[in-house]
Amino acid sequence: MNHTKEPWEARRDPSYYGLVSEVYAGDKFILSTGGVYSPSELEANTKRIVACVNACADVEDDRLSLGYVKGLEVENALLKAQLTWRPVSEKPEKDEMCTWQEDEDGLWHTDCHEIHQFFDGTPTENSYKFCPYCAKPLKEEKYNDQKE
Repeated sequence: MNHTKEPWEARRDPSYYGLVSEVYAGDKFILSTGGVYSPSELEANTKRIVACVNACADVEDDRLSLGYVKGLEVENALLKAQLTWRPVSEKPEKDEMCTWQEDEDGLWHTDCHEIHQFFDGTPTENSYKFCPYCAKPLKEEKYNDQKE
């Protein structure tokens, strides 16, 4: 990563009547923003830039360009779905499993007819123990294991 290390912060430059906001990393000046925006819009835009950079700290640039952050939103939604309350009647039987089979493209097809994608690793390596779609204990079959 070739950009300046986080955390970044937004500061309003009072010498320009609030029409310029600056971005710093500690004492290091990064950039200034300005233009025909209202001072409050300019400040909000600058803070948004800073928030985005700080939220992506330690994420490699090439992963960002591949939509890594969008993928995290999907993962977050799935994790929230796992935490939702389920009636006792929906609890799976003791020996029921949901088998996830990896295809040649790295997508995981579930017994409950869903398709899931990880940016890195397997369900187990991503700490999945239960299927977020049907709540059954998860069993994985990697693509290489299926071919043998």
